[in-house]
Amino acid sequence: MQEGYTTGAACLTDVSSGQVSATFPTTGGPVTIVGALHARRLALAEFIEIAFPQIQFSGVAIDIPTQGDCLTAPLTQALATVTGTMIG
Repeated sequence: MQEGYTTGAACLTDVSSGQVSATFPTTGGPVTIVGALHARRLALAEFIEIAFPQIQFSGVAIDIPTQGDCLTAPLTQALATVTGTMIG
């Protein structure tokens, strides 16, 4: 997922949408699925919903800045740790 971060008050909240692909190992070989993403960000925490075909993902991501800091310089790169649940 790619998002744009700015500095100042605009960095505190954001709503994103897009596409996400995920590849899962199976006994028949890797399976890739594509889903519609909706994310709501509050500072460096993101609340994520992904609608894959017949599967719903809901989770939280914590963004750790690796380039920029979202306060004095635009955050242009971050490492995201995501925890969530898939139902379907």
